[in-house]
Amino acid sequence: MTITYSLPIYWPLLICVASVSILAIGFYIKRSNKFAPRVHRILWGVACVGFLAIPPVATDKVTLDDEKLEQNTLIERKGFPLADLSSVTISNEKRRGRKGRKEIHEIWTASYSHQKSIFSPPIELEVGTIWKTNGADIVQRLRDRGIKVNDLR
Repeated sequence: MTITYSLPIYWPLLICVASVSILAIGFYIKRSNKFAPRVHRILWGVACVGFLAIPPVATDKVTLDDEKLEQNTLIERKGFPLADLSSVTISNEKRRGRKGRKEIHEIWTASYSHQKSIFSPPIELEVGTIWKTNGADIVQRLRDRGIKVNDLR
């Protein structure tokens, strides 16, 4: 049985409506010379960024099926197979961000029953927003499959 978690359809629609609105305001400002002459270019740039954000938001999803748990984005695919999975540990890791601020990252570590040596380390994933949002449901479904889940958050 496959379960797919994704953002509601209204998120890409909201981004599209906001981008079209900003684009329309840019055209209005260009036609009426009431504002600074280059403001419309800034608004068009913001609208283009909004239009470029729609495909990643619309395609981002987390899939849990009989074989794997993975997150698919437009750029990357990350996850782990469920075959021989013995336990999953969920922890928070504090790191310094780009601006020097402390950021908390949620890390899921998958350990397998065949991993007995240091040469086969467990799989560690930094999960995305959809995975975090639906984490409680994913944990419950993993426990229902008999997989031990250690939540250390």
